[in-house]
Amino acid sequence: MNVLLVSCMDRTALSGVVTYYQALAAALRDHGHGVKIVTFGMAPRWLRKLISGVWRLGASLHNGWGLCLIQAGYAVGLSAACRRAARVGGWDVVHAQDPLSACVARRVFRSTPIIMTAHFNDHPVAEVMAAKRLGQSGRRMLERW
Repeated sequence: MNVLLVSCMDRTALSGVVTYYQALAAALRDHGHGVKIVTFGMAPRWLRKLISGVWRLGASLHNGWGLCLIQAGYAVGLSAACRRAARVGGWDVVHAQDPLSACVARRVFRSTPIIMTAHFNDHPVAEVMAAKRLGQSGRRMLERW
């Protein structure tokens, strides 16, 4: 079986998510499966630089807009990296590592089964909303996103 592991978390991030998907990839390879890991960091360099500039702009925005720009940037970059993997083709299943990665994978790999492991909390933006003290409109915007 050919398995594509998809994550917004790049391989260099210090995260349990990265540890998990690298261990999973190694275990699947040990059992004879084909595995490729696709992350935001595999987006074209020019696109990552453009997204980074948008993120810097977003840092000055308030009430949730900056946070939405960050999530949108991850989605755009990961989508570009996934489209590269889709051109290669031959994936039997896509295993997304978080809700945003699953949404991107569903849009790119329309006929491939997608499974998701939600490594983060049940409400992905709850901690961010609490830490940023967002107003009601900012909370609604992030929850809809």
